[in-house]
Amino acid sequence: MKKTRLIDIAKEANVSVATVSYVLNKTPNQRISEETRIKIEQIAALHNYKKNNAASILAKGQTKTIGIYVGKYDFALINSHLLELCYKIITRFNEENYTVILLTSNYNTNINYVDAILTLGLSDEDFITVSKSNVIPVIAIECKRHIPWTFEICRVYKDIKSTLLLDDYVLLTFKYHSDELNKLVSQFNPKTIYVSNFLQLENLINEIKDKKIVVTSDSLLSYLSAKGILSYRDTVNMSNFINVIINSTILAIEHREVSEHVFHF
Repeated sequence: MKKTRLIDIAKEANVSVATVSYVLNKTPNQRISEETRIKIEQIAALHNYKKNNAASILAKGQTKTIGIYVGKYDFALINSHLLELCYKIITRFNEENYTVILLTSNYNTNINYVDAILTLGLSDEDFITVSKSNVIPVIAIECKRHIPWTFEICRVYKDIKSTLLLDDYVLLTFKYHSDELNKLVSQFNPKTIYVSNFLQLENLINEIKDKKIVVTSDSLLSYLSAKGILSYRDTVNMSNFINVIINSTILAIEHREVSEHVFHF
């Protein structure tokens, strides 16, 4: 069977080859009517047109793939929290036509099949190892970057007092591998308790039951609720947090100069 080309679809749809390319590649900011777009997509589907992704990648010099390292923890609640965050990141990258893959190789491995690497919840030392092992952009999420031109995107919960209108509260949050990040959270929240296992959390119940507790994850909120303890959920704007991750990563991939590289929420 003869392979269908863009020019074949263009002739049948009575449009230019450029218009067909714009529609099938979902090129933004093109003035193409909905009727024409649907017509082109239907003709392409009818002829079982297959886009040459390899050629597209070579032309752009990009894989449209993002790799992500997730820190390794022995605490189920923090793993649940990081998994939820990963899902939100992947969903937003998919909307930008990027694929996200989980990286499981050693941190000192050179990764050459993605456009950028996200590091989620790594230790400061492990982030440096990943950065030094790769020439592609490496983004620090929930860890400190220690490299001036790298994006650092962290939640430090700096606005709890004003947003929740609490004068006296205890912040209950996870202990990340990044000591520098933990210190920064404590600077904004003097009464911070870091939890890293169930035994520690269970032993805290009597201590915190009469205090105003603010938690940083749905998993902690659910756990305390099951223990009969009322707690407040932090009000960090998750949508804005995720958007900054996506936008910063794309800016890094495109090597666009920006003045701000550190985002603390």
